[in-house]
Amino acid sequence: IGRPVDELLAGFPGADEWRAALRRVLDGGDMAERELRLTIGGEPRDLVVRLVTERDASGAVASVLATTRDVTDTRRAEESARAARELRDALFDQVAIGIGIARVPDGAIVSVNPAAAAMFGYAPEELRRLHVAALYPPEDREALAGRMQQLVDGTVREYAGEFR
Repeated sequence: IGRPVDELLAGFPGADEWRAALRRVLDGGDMAERELRLTIGGEPRDLVVRLVTERDASGAVASVLATTRDVTDTRRAEESARAARELRDALFDQVAIGIGIARVPDGAIVSVNPAAAAMFGYAPEELRRLHVAALYPPEDREALAGRMQQLVDGTVREYAGEFR
């Protein structure tokens, strides 16, 4: 840019940290990276700034390339996904209806909520060691296998079982 580093970093959040990172890069490191939040146009933005050395034929640092990537939308999406996961987990764990999730096509139980565990008389971790067929009476297991095959084939999208 043609300006001294101190001028570029004046007023920059974490300027001392960036000076130290630049010093490490210039002293032989290949890269430094930091995520920071700046207010740009009145809006907070999350940025990833990376310093990468460019070396000449002798291996000496010829220049330092600074790149900035705006990751605001990614961070917002991550936060939204985290909040949705927390809500889903809270609902799954607190609802009075027994819910279990089994892997298709092998029928391994991968997740159950406390209500389902209580209905079957198992602890959740015990149910996760079972095959879903273990919860069905022997006379219903063939129908279960057929329904699971339909799930594999895509002819049905979901299966809700009733237990007696």
